Amino acid sequence: MSAHKKFDIICVAVLVIAIALTVLFMNGKSLGITAVTDEDSEAYSDSEYFTASDQNGDWSGYDVTTVTLSGDTATISGGGAYVYDGGLVISESGWYELSGSLTDGSITVDANSNSKVYIRLSDVSVTCSDSAALIVNQADKVFLTLADGTVNTLTSGAEYSTAAVSDGIGGAIYAKDDLTINGSGTLNITAEYKHGIEANDDLVITGGTITITAAKDGINANDTIRIMKASVTIDAADEAIQQKVEEGYIYIESGAFDLTSADDGIKAAGSITIEDGDFAISAGDDAVHSDADITVNGGEIVITKCYEGIEALNITQNGGNIEIYPTDDGLNANGNGGNVTITGGALTIMNSDGNDADGIDSNGSVYISGGTVTVAVLGNGSNNAIDYGSESGGEFVITGGTVIALGASNMAEAPSDGSTQPVIFYNLTDLAAAGSEITLGDIFSYTAPYTFNCLTVSTPDMTLGESYTLTIGSESTEVTLESNVTTLGSVMGGMGGGMAQPGEMGGSMGEMGGTPPDMQGESEEMGTPPEMSGEDSEDRPTPPDGTDMGEMSNSEDRPTPPDGTDMGDMGGTPPDMEGGFTEESATDDALDETDTDTRSTVTPEFLIWTGISALALAAALIFAIKYKRR
Repeated sequence: MSAHKKFDIICVAVLVIAIALTVLFMNGKSLGITAVTDEDSEAYSDSEYFTASDQNGDWSGYDVTTVTLSGDTATISGGGAYVYDGGLVISESGWYELSGSLTDGSITVDANSNSKVYIRLSDVSVTCSDSAALIVNQADKVFLTLADGTVNTLTSGAEYSTAAVSDGIGGAIYAKDDLTINGSGTLNITAEYKHGIEANDDLVITGGTITITAAKDGINANDTIRIMKASVTIDAADEAIQQKVEEGYIYIESGAFDLTSADDGIKAAGSITIEDGDFAISAGDDAVHSDADITVNGGEIVITKCYEGIEALNITQNGGNIEIYPTDDGLNANGNGGNVTITGGALTIMNSDGNDADGIDSNGSVYISGGTVTVAVLGNGSNNAIDYGSESGGEFVITGGTVIALGASNMAEAPSDGSTQPVIFYNLTDLAAAGSEITLGDIFSYTAPYTFNCLTVSTPDMTLGESYTLTIGSESTEVTLESNVTTLGSVMGGMGGGMAQPGEMGGSMGEMGGTPPDMQGESEEMGTPPEMSGEDSEDRPTPPDGTDMGEMSNSEDRPTPPDGTDMGDMGGTPPDMEGGFTEESATDDALDETDTDTRSTVTPEFLIWTGISALALAAALIFAIKYKRR
C-alpha cells in the first residue's frame, strides 16, 4: 500500500474518531455515561449552599506547612508563610497547620486572587491590640478549620490603628474575600472594637463550637451568610447576626444558636431561610428581621425577649416550632400588601404586657392552611390577636390547621368568608379572666393565660351544621355552625357582615374575597394538624409569667407545601435561587443544580446533535471516497 493511500486511511480514521468523541462529549449524559468528579474539589457539592470543601474539616494527605506561633515570632516548616511585624503572613495557596500563640500580632492571608488557602487551628491563641487577629487581605477563598478537640482564641483590642481603620478593618476576624469556618473544635472570639466576624463577601460556617462577644455585631457579612451543623453563641451590643446587601441572603440549614443582642437578633437586607436548627434568641429589638422575606421550614425557635418577634415584607412558616414572647407584635408582615402564610408546624405567641400590640400583624393578608397557631394578647386597649389589612383588600383565610387566638375586641377582625374550615369568632360582652378554661364540646380545650374579650377558634374537628357547647369559664353558649365563619357577639373593627347581638349567631362576613390560589378546598389534603391536647414538649419553656401554656403537642411530621404552588410575595426562595445563582452568589463553585441525571430521557437536543454528527460523518466518508478515486 502506497504512503498516499495510508495517509487517506489515517485521515478518515482520525475524522471518524473525532466526530465520535464530539458526540460522546456533547451527549454523554443522555447516553448514560457518568462523568467522574473529584468529590474533594471545590467545584463538587451535593448541596446548593455548601461545597465539599466547605464541609471538609478533616483534610489530610496534602503537602502541609506546619507553623508554631510563639510570642512575636513563629517556627515554620514548609513554604508559603513568613513572619512579619510580630505576626504570620500566608502568601500562597496551600494547607497550613497552626499551633501556639501570638501575643500582639495578626495572622494575615495575602495571596493571589485565585488562591485557595486552608488553615487549621490547633490550640491557637492570637491577640492583636490594634487590628484584627485574623485578616484575609486577598485570596479566592479561605477555609479556617477548627481541629477536633482543640480550643482556639482570637482577641482584638478596643482601638484599632489608623492603618487598620483606613483599610476598613472592623472585626476580630476580617475577610475581604470568601471565608469558610469548619471543623469540630472550639473558637472563642472577643471583639472589643466592633464585630466578631466581618466578611466583605460570603461567610460559610459548617461546624465547630463558636462563641462570640462583640462590641457591635457578632457576625457581620456583606453578601451571604450560610450556616449548618455549628453551635453558635453570641453576645452582641448591636445585632447578633447581620447580612447587609439586598441581593444577598441568610440561609441556616441546621445548628444550635444562643443569641443575645441589644438590637436585632438575626437581621438581613436580603431574605432569610431557616430549614432547621435550635434557636434561643433574646433581642432588644426584632428577634428575626428581613427587609425582604422570611421562610421557616423547620427547627425549634424560642424567642424569650424581643420588641417584635419576626418581621419581614412576607412571612411563611411551613414547619418547625416557633415560640415568641414579644412586647409588641409577634409576627409582622410589614410590606405593602405583605402576607403571613402558615402551612404547618406550630406557632405560639404570648404577649403578657403589650399595649396596642398584635399577635399576628399583616399589612396584607393572613393565610392559615395547616399547623397549630396559638395567640394570646391582653384583652385591653387595641391588642389584636390577629390583625390584617382588610381596609386595603387583605383577607384572613383559614383552610386548615388548629387556631386559637385570644385578644381584645375593640379593633378585632373576623376571618374572611373565603375560609373553608369552620371558624367561631366571638366578641364577649365582658372581659374573661386569665386562667379561664375554654372548651368546645369534647373536641377542644385551652386555658387562657391572660384576660381577653375576643376569641377566634378553628379546628379540623369542627363540622359545618353541627352544634357545640362553647364554655368560657362558668359561662356556656350553644353554637350551631351554620356557615364557615360563625360570629357571636358584637362584630367590631373593619370586618364585613352585619352586627350581631350578644349571644346571637352572625351570618355572612361580607364579600371579602375567597381563598388564595391552590388553597381553597384543600384543607383535608393538608392533613390533620396536631391536636390541642396531649403532653407538652419537655423542651418548651414556660412563659415569663409562669402561665400554663395548655396541652399542645407539635407533630413530628413537618407538612410540605403542595408542589408547584406559586408563593408569589409570600416569601420562599431566597433571591437568585430560582433557576440558578448570579455571579455574586457564593454558590458559584457548587455543582450546578440543573446537572441532574437525564440518562432515561431522549431530549430534542440529543436528536438534533446526533443528526448533525451523522451528517458530518457521512460527508466525511463521501469526501474520503471521492478523494481516494482521484
